[in-house]
Amino acid sequence: MKTREWIVKLLLLVIPILFIGGCKMFENKPTLTKEQQRNVVRWIARGYNINKVHFLRFEKNNFTGSYSLLFRVNNKNNTNIVEVENLKEFDCSTGEIGLDPIEKFLDLEKRLATDKNAAVDISRIEIVYLGGNNGKNKQ
Repeated sequence: MKTREWIVKLLLLVIPILFIGGCKMFENKPTLTKEQQRNVVRWIARGYNINKVHFLRFEKNNFTGSYSLLFRVNNKNNTNIVEVENLKEFDCSTGEIGLDPIEKFLDLEKRLATDKNAAVDISRIEIVYLGGNNGKNKQ
């Protein structure tokens, strides 16, 4: 009888743990592909002379449904954030981003910004991708 009680208690303990672990394993965390991250670098490079972009964090706000991407440019202490409503916005290579606070990035600003639809060469910009993959950008 005692053995049966122990087995039941053990099952009552193990089954919820397995269930919670399974739910966590299949949790849908938003991610960005390397190409989507390169698109963000293109947006920045249209208006600024940059050498490095370090992507720090990407997350979804469950209350608003928007996505936030946190990044650092040229090892500056200031971080910037891009917020979008739809992940598909990162699929587009056209566009531009303004860095804030403006006074902290005046030294990087291009005299003549590139048109938001023009192609931008980012091959010389070092990109540290989400998840820690880094190195010179290889297209």
